[in-house]
Amino acid sequence: MLKYKFAIAPLSILIFLTTSCLVAGQIQRDGCCRRDINFVPNDDLSAFVGSWYMHSRYRIVIDENARCYKTEYTLDSNNVHRVKNFQISNADGCGTLKTGTITPSDDNYIIVKFDDPQAHHYYYKILTFCDDFVIIYLCREIPFTRKHNEFVWVHTKVRNPDQSVQDAYISALNDQQLSTELELVSQDDCGNYDA
Repeated sequence: MLKYKFAIAPLSILIFLTTSCLVAGQIQRDGCCRRDINFVPNDDLSAFVGSWYMHSRYRIVIDENARCYKTEYTLDSNNVHRVKNFQISNADGCGTLKTGTITPSDDNYIIVKFDDPQAHHYYYKILTFCDDFVIIYLCREIPFTRKHNEFVWVHTKVRNPDQSVQDAYISALNDQQLSTELELVSQDDCGNYDA
Protein backbone atom coordinates (compact mmCIF):
# COMPACT_ATOMS: atom_id res chain seq x y z
CA MET A 1 0.00 0.00 0.00
CA LEU A 2 2.75 2.44 0.87
CA LYS A 3 4.42 1.62 -2.42
CA TYR A 4 1.39 2.99 -4.29
CA LYS A 5 1.25 6.16 -2.21
CA PHE A 6 4.82 6.97 -3.12
CA ALA A 7 4.14 6.19 -6.77
CA ILE A 8 1.03 8.41 -6.89
CA ALA A 9 2.58 11.46 -5.21
CA PRO A 10 5.17 12.20 -7.94
CA LEU A 11 2.47 11.74 -10.58
CA SER A 12 0.24 14.27 -8.79
CA ILE A 13 3.12 16.73 -8.64
CA LEU A 14 3.86 16.17 -12.31
CA ILE A 15 0.21 16.80 -13.27
CA PHE A 16 0.16 19.96 -11.15
CA LEU A 17 3.38 21.28 -12.66
CA THR A 18 2.28 20.51 -16.20
CA THR A 19 -1.12 22.13 -15.60
CA SER A 20 0.54 25.17 -14.06
CA CYS A 21 2.75 25.54 -17.12
CA LEU A 22 -0.27 25.25 -19.39
CA VAL A 23 -2.23 28.06 -17.75
CA ALA A 24 0.52 30.43 -16.66
CA GLY A 25 1.47 31.83 -20.05
CA GLN A 26 -1.33 32.72 -22.41
CA ILE A 27 0.71 32.86 -25.64
CA GLN A 28 1.16 29.16 -26.25
CA ARG A 29 2.73 27.77 -29.41
CA ASP A 30 3.59 24.42 -30.89
CA GLY A 31 7.16 23.18 -30.89
CA CYS A 32 10.24 24.20 -28.94
CA CYS A 33 11.26 27.73 -28.01
CA ARG A 34 12.61 29.64 -30.97
CA ARG A 35 16.38 29.85 -31.33
CA ASP A 36 16.38 32.67 -33.92
CA ILE A 37 15.40 35.58 -31.66
CA ASN A 38 18.00 38.33 -31.28
CA PHE A 39 18.55 39.45 -27.71
CA VAL A 40 20.35 42.39 -26.17
CA PRO A 41 23.60 41.31 -24.40
CA ASN A 42 23.23 41.22 -20.62
CA ASP A 43 26.69 42.65 -19.91
CA ASP A 44 25.61 46.18 -18.85
CA LEU A 45 23.03 45.95 -16.07
CA SER A 46 23.81 49.51 -15.00
CA ALA A 47 21.81 50.64 -18.05
CA PHE A 48 18.66 49.59 -16.20
CA VAL A 49 19.27 51.76 -13.14
CA GLY A 50 16.20 53.87 -12.43
CA SER A 51 12.44 53.42 -12.31
CA TRP A 52 10.40 51.48 -14.86
CA TYR A 53 6.65 51.01 -15.15
CA MET A 54 5.03 47.91 -16.57
CA HIS A 55 2.94 49.25 -19.44
CA SER A 56 1.80 46.05 -21.18
CA ARG A 57 2.36 42.32 -21.31
CA TYR A 58 1.10 39.08 -22.70
CA ARG A 59 -1.92 38.03 -20.71
CA ILE A 60 -0.91 36.13 -17.56
CA VAL A 61 -3.67 34.81 -15.34
CA ILE A 62 -1.78 35.17 -12.06
CA ASP A 63 -1.05 38.88 -12.73
CA GLU A 64 -4.56 39.96 -13.72
CA ASN A 65 -5.66 41.06 -10.27
CA ALA A 66 -3.02 43.75 -9.80
CA ARG A 67 -2.14 47.20 -11.12
CA CYS A 68 0.51 49.90 -10.77
CA TYR A 69 3.50 47.65 -11.40
CA LYS A 70 6.72 49.53 -10.87
CA THR A 71 10.32 48.27 -10.80
CA GLU A 72 13.35 50.16 -9.51
CA TYR A 73 16.89 49.08 -10.27
CA THR A 74 19.76 50.44 -8.19
CA LEU A 75 23.46 49.79 -7.76
CA ASP A 76 24.47 49.61 -4.11
CA SER A 77 27.79 50.49 -2.48
CA ASN A 78 29.03 46.90 -2.90
CA ASN A 79 28.45 47.09 -6.67
CA VAL A 80 25.43 44.75 -6.36
CA HIS A 81 22.47 45.42 -8.61
CA ARG A 82 19.32 45.60 -6.50
CA VAL A 83 15.69 45.43 -7.64
CA LYS A 84 12.42 46.52 -6.01
CA ASN A 85 9.09 45.37 -7.49
CA PHE A 86 5.90 47.06 -6.39
CA GLN A 87 2.26 46.37 -7.26
CA ILE A 88 -1.22 47.07 -5.87
CA SER A 89 -3.86 44.37 -5.52
CA ASN A 90 -7.19 45.16 -7.17
CA ALA A 91 -8.91 42.93 -4.61
CA ASP A 92 -7.99 44.81 -1.43
CA GLY A 93 -6.01 47.87 -2.57
CA CYS A 94 -2.93 46.78 -0.63
CA GLY A 95 0.54 47.22 -2.05
CA THR A 96 3.15 44.48 -2.26
CA LEU A 97 6.87 45.15 -2.34
CA LYS A 98 9.50 42.54 -3.24
CA THR A 99 13.22 43.25 -3.08
CA GLY A 100 16.10 41.26 -4.49
CA THR A 101 19.14 41.22 -6.73
CA ILE A 102 19.75 40.89 -10.45
CA THR A 103 22.75 39.16 -11.97
CA PRO A 104 23.72 38.19 -15.52
CA SER A 105 24.20 34.54 -16.46
CA ASP A 106 26.69 33.09 -18.93
CA ASP A 107 23.90 32.19 -21.37
CA ASN A 108 22.63 35.81 -21.64
CA TYR A 109 19.81 35.49 -19.11
CA ILE A 110 19.19 38.01 -16.39
CA ILE A 111 18.47 36.28 -13.08
CA VAL A 112 16.21 37.99 -10.55
CA LYS A 113 16.49 36.52 -7.06
CA PHE A 114 14.11 37.92 -4.48
CA ASP A 115 15.11 38.18 -0.82
CA ASP A 116 11.98 36.34 0.31
CA PRO A 117 12.84 32.62 0.12
CA GLN A 118 9.18 31.86 -0.70
CA ALA A 119 9.23 34.09 -3.80
CA HIS A 120 9.89 32.70 -7.26
CA HIS A 121 13.14 33.54 -9.01
CA TYR A 122 12.91 34.78 -12.58
CA TYR A 123 15.13 34.11 -15.57
CA TYR A 124 14.54 36.26 -18.61
CA LYS A 125 16.22 37.87 -21.59
CA ILE A 126 16.11 41.41 -22.90
CA LEU A 127 14.56 41.60 -26.33
CA THR A 128 14.85 45.36 -26.82
CA PHE A 129 16.34 48.12 -24.71
CA CYS A 130 16.22 51.85 -25.41
CA ASP A 131 15.81 55.09 -23.48
CA ASP A 132 12.00 54.93 -23.44
CA PHE A 133 11.20 51.24 -23.02
CA VAL A 134 12.52 47.74 -22.44
CA ILE A 135 10.97 44.50 -23.66
CA ILE A 136 11.55 41.52 -21.39
CA TYR A 137 11.10 38.05 -22.88
CA LEU A 138 10.86 34.55 -21.51
CA CYS A 139 10.06 31.25 -23.20
CA ARG A 140 9.33 28.04 -21.31
CA GLU A 141 8.96 24.67 -22.91
CA ILE A 142 6.11 22.64 -21.41
CA PRO A 143 7.33 19.28 -20.09
CA PHE A 144 6.12 16.18 -21.91
CA THR A 145 4.45 18.17 -24.68
CA ARG A 146 5.56 19.68 -27.95
CA LYS A 147 4.50 23.15 -26.90
CA HIS A 148 5.98 26.24 -25.28
CA ASN A 149 4.74 29.36 -23.52
CA GLU A 150 6.00 32.83 -24.41
CA PHE A 151 5.96 35.72 -21.97
CA VAL A 152 6.55 39.37 -22.82
CA TRP A 153 6.55 42.35 -20.47
CA VAL A 154 7.00 45.91 -21.70
CA HIS A 155 8.34 48.42 -19.18
CA THR A 156 8.46 52.14 -19.93
CA LYS A 157 10.34 55.02 -18.32
CA VAL A 158 7.15 57.00 -17.72
CA ARG A 159 3.94 55.72 -16.22
CA ASN A 160 1.77 56.58 -19.22
CA PRO A 161 3.92 56.85 -22.37
CA ASP A 162 2.70 58.58 -25.49
CA GLN A 163 1.60 56.75 -28.61
CA SER A 164 5.00 57.00 -30.29
CA VAL A 165 6.56 54.82 -27.55
CA GLN A 166 3.78 52.25 -27.90
CA ASP A 167 4.22 52.23 -31.68
CA ALA A 168 7.97 51.71 -31.24
CA TYR A 169 7.65 48.66 -29.01
CA ILE A 170 4.97 47.14 -31.22
CA SER A 171 7.33 47.60 -34.15
CA ALA A 172 10.14 45.90 -32.19
CA LEU A 173 7.92 42.88 -31.54
CA ASN A 174 6.93 42.76 -35.20
CA ASP A 175 10.61 42.84 -36.20
CA GLN A 176 11.17 39.67 -34.17
CA GLN A 177 7.96 38.09 -35.51
CA LEU A 178 6.48 37.90 -32.02
CA SER A 179 2.84 38.34 -31.11
CA THR A 180 1.63 41.88 -30.45
CA GLU A 181 -1.40 40.60 -28.51
CA LEU A 182 -0.59 42.69 -25.45
CA GLU A 183 -2.84 43.79 -22.64
CA LEU A 184 -2.33 47.16 -21.00
CA VAL A 185 -1.43 47.21 -17.32
CA SER A 186 -3.41 49.80 -15.38
CA GLN A 187 -1.36 52.59 -13.88
CA ASP A 188 -4.46 54.33 -12.50
CA ASP A 189 -5.33 54.93 -8.84
CA CYS A 190 -1.78 54.27 -7.71
CA GLY A 191 -1.75 56.68 -4.76
CA ASN A 192 1.68 57.93 -3.67
CA TYR A 193 3.65 54.89 -4.76
CA ASP A 194 6.10 57.19 -6.54
CA ALA A 195 7.05 58.75 -3.23
